[in-house]
Amino acid sequence: MSRPSASERWATRLTSAGATNFYYSFVFLPREKRRAIESVYAFARRGDDLVDGELPQEEAFRQIARYRKALDDCYTGRCESGNFGSEPQLEALADTVRRYKIPRHHFENLILGLEMDLRGARYQKFDELALYCYRVASTIGLIAIEIFGYQNPQTRDYAVNLGMALQLVNILRDLQSDARRGRVYLPAEDLDRRAATRTRSSS
Repeated sequence: MSRPSASERWATRLTSAGATNFYYSFVFLPREKRRAIESVYAFARRGDDLVDGELPQEEAFRQIARYRKALDDCYTGRCESGNFGSEPQLEALADTVRRYKIPRHHFENLILGLEMDLRGARYQKFDELALYCYRVASTIGLIAIEIFGYQNPQTRDYAVNLGMALQLVNILRDLQSDARRGRVYLPAEDLDRRAATRTRSSS
């Protein structure tokens, strides 16, 4: 059995340190699939850290541009030569996208969702919120099923719907902390409807 590379060890450390629930679900996967899903988690976590950090918006967008460029390098094979010694997670991700033939547009949708966060999440209609949830959560499910392996096309629908449901739960859980960041995910039309209902009830 081959020893894990430096990039794979890095992804494992990040996963075990940053997301206990994820880590304990990953450990039951076959070794190759576990390494792959850890590399995806590490890349997604890097994007979350950029968006949720303390960087000024302009600098955060510059960092997201570099993040997108790093993804491009993974798909063009430029990570394989060890050019990213200071960013070992990219080497592991490059191996994952090649081995499992993961469509790039899933990662691009994730990045577009992160950019929605940077602009300050405020949505008028639920359809806009649904698009955000798809981009930041459903895409991870779609990537994961490529790694896990699936045969029934309906699995894609399950991945999309589960991702959206989990993201909506996260939004409800983090209403207060998100509001402090200027992010109000609940659609304005629903908030207005709720306010109107309360007004009628009190009159």
